[in-house]
Amino acid sequence: MTARADSFQGRLKDFNDRIVMVLIRHIETFLTEAGIDMGLDDNIVYNISTDSGQINISNDNSTLNAVQNNGIDVTELSKLISEMRNALDENLSDEEKEEANDSIDIIENELKSKHPDEKNVKTHFKFLKKIDSGVKFINSCLALVTFADKVFPFLSQIPTWLGVQ
Repeated sequence: MTARADSFQGRLKDFNDRIVMVLIRHIETFLTEAGIDMGLDDNIVYNISTDSGQINISNDNSTLNAVQNNGIDVTELSKLISEMRNALDENLSDEEKEEANDSIDIIENELKSKHPDEKNVKTHFKFLKKIDSGVKFINSCLALVTFADKVFPFLSQIPTWLGVQ
């Protein structure tokens, strides 16, 4: 290179180091501070569950404790199931009592599950209707249906099957 090119290159390098790089650093600092003010440095976690319709959002190092509520009070459900069992007619044969309790178990397990099998629940309610266990038993079945039909709309058909309008 010639002396003239070296001096031009040297002056250009000095200009870039003293002016352009300082300007770039100032712009970078300004944009970083603006981003921090806007919250762009926050660590946001989005957790969306399509099964339950639940959305959880947490910022930075926060702790999130979510309680899943599928809409059914399990304690009340167990109480109503127990009432159904107690309302079974004492004059039923052992085989009929066993079959009725099996159907009640299946209904209870289905209603406690996240996605109950509608057909299975309906089938077992129809079976319970066939067992002549009296008005007290039918009333306990209706109490369960009335309790759970808001969460499981398919249960609204069951009172008709039980002979109640």
